[in-house]
Amino acid sequence: MPEVCEEDDIVRLRDVGFTDADILHIVEVTAIFNYNVRLATATGLLPNAGYHELGQTAATEG
Repeated sequence: MPEVCEEDDIVRLRDVGFTDADILHIVEVTAIFNYNVRLATATGLLPNAGYHELGQTAATEG
């Protein structure tokens, strides 16, 4: 939850080896994903069957 993200969270990421550029990339990808999910939900968009199946496979099989 972004509202509970604090400086300690950033420090922990740095402590395990992420650079500031890495952390920015993580934040950007997360923001884009959240935007896309909200856009799809609000408009009722559904992925094509092959794309949806790929996501389901990744979620269940890793």
